[in-house]
Amino acid sequence: MLNGTGKVGVAAYWKRFLQGKGFTNVVMADYKGEINDHTVVYVTAGGNAPKGVYDLFPNAEYREEGLDSADPNADTNVKIPDSQKKFDFYDVWILVGKDDALHD
Repeated sequence: MLNGTGKVGVAAYWKRFLQGKGFTNVVMADYKGEINDHTVVYVTAGGNAPKGVYDLFPNAEYREEGLDSADPNADTNVKIPDSQKKFDFYDVWILVGKDDALHD
């Protein structure tokens, strides 16, 4: 779960939301690349995107490629806590855009 909105707390919100829907192994991180208007879901080739992801983000753009393929600077743009695995071990990355950010 990547916060690509520039707004504090978005990844944490979606992590709790996904866990409440039964998703496990949800990791949150900040994305320091370009801020996106729309959510983008990256599904690594051969990876498994849980069916529920499509239902939860119906307006997202879905790409069948890893985040590291889409962003050549992913190593520096993705800020994962040291306690988590390196980003390339995940099948699905959800880069939350402004349209799925928390609304005041």
